Amino acid sequence: MSVNVHLLRPVKTLTPSDASEVLRPSRRRLRWWIVLALGVVGISVLGARRAGLIGAPTVTVVVHQVALGLVEETLTNSKAGTVRAEHRAALSPELAGRVVKIPVVEGQRVGRGDVLLRLSDEEAVANVRLQRRAREAAEADARQACAMADRAGREYARISQLAAAELVSVAAVDQAATDRAAFAAACEAARAHVAHAAAAVTAADVVVRRTVLRAPFEGIVAAVHTEVGEWITPAPPGIHLPPAVEIIGPGALSVRAPLDEVDVARVQVGLPVRVVFDALPGRTLRGKVTRVAPYVLEQQEEGRTVDVDVTLDAPLADVGVLAGTSADVEVIVRSRDGVLRVPTNAIVDDRAVLVVEGDRLIERDLRFGLRNWAFAEVTGGLAPGALIVVSLDRPRVRAGARVRMEPERVR
Repeated sequence: MSVNVHLLRPVKTLTPSDASEVLRPSRRRLRWWIVLALGVVGISVLGARRAGLIGAPTVTVVVHQVALGLVEETLTNSKAGTVRAEHRAALSPELAGRVVKIPVVEGQRVGRGDVLLRLSDEEAVANVRLQRRAREAAEADARQACAMADRAGREYARISQLAAAELVSVAAVDQAATDRAAFAAACEAARAHVAHAAAAVTAADVVVRRTVLRAPFEGIVAAVHTEVGEWITPAPPGIHLPPAVEIIGPGALSVRAPLDEVDVARVQVGLPVRVVFDALPGRTLRGKVTRVAPYVLEQQEEGRTVDVDVTLDAPLADVGVLAGTSADVEVIVRSRDGVLRVPTNAIVDDRAVLVVEGDRLIERDLRFGLRNWAFAEVTGGLAPGALIVVSLDRPRVRAGARVRMEPERVR
């Protein structure tokens, strides 16, 4: 039997310095793991902050509950329209002359034929007297010529009787016939002169009447643009001069408003219209389009417009609107009632809205139909009852934000 004898080596005792050498690699690994873990946590927190999930402040937003309603496609005037009278006349005398009398004042009601203005008629009246005297002279000449023609006729008859009895020569008969014809022609010429003189008197009377400006219809004096003593003259062709007097008839009033030329194809006679007036705050009157101008106004090349005339359902005079009042027109091109709609000011980038889900904002793309400045029809992407943000102008209102809801104020 053999016996293996193992020699036991003495065990070495570890000193503190030896222990630190053994543990140093483990501490380094632990330190690296801690640094790595902190980095991951930091990146996660930073991403959450940027996403608005951690530490983001709560934003108060005004919300609107989506429901069914009326949506209209409308067109509005590019600049203020004007209330116009059906009958409005800008009047000036047909002659040049000095103003001697203005018997009316602005705002005065006048009847048809009433005198609005008088020019000096001294020269015209003198010419009438002159033409009348010329007519009297022509009448006297005519009486004389016609008396000579009667005498020549009687003389011819007497000579003819004598010629039948062969008491005068044939030459005497011829002379009597010639005299009769000549004096008859002189009588006719004199009568023509009388007619000419009478026409000259009529023409002179017309000139006198033209020195007086009269109202062509019953109405109200809107403006007087001249003074007594001033010299006024009719406007030459192609040159615009202000009228002497303007009057407005008492008939129906209408509104004329300019629309942008790009919208003219969408406007037609008979479309309903809403009209508001600065003179009637808070009131909206209804009417319809009665005329669309067949041409484009070119006064402003960068903003060419087409005039549209609107007749209101209620007479403007009955509601206290005067001719010349400014007006804003809204033409209703199309309308749909009972459709899902959202406020126009809630639309983001013309394609989406911000919907409140829980306490977060979610951006949702929609499909739109009719729209105007107030509401837009939603044809897809949203259901009735959804809460959408209408206070897009507030800071930090964006998709993902944490929100606190505030009800919309009913206007």
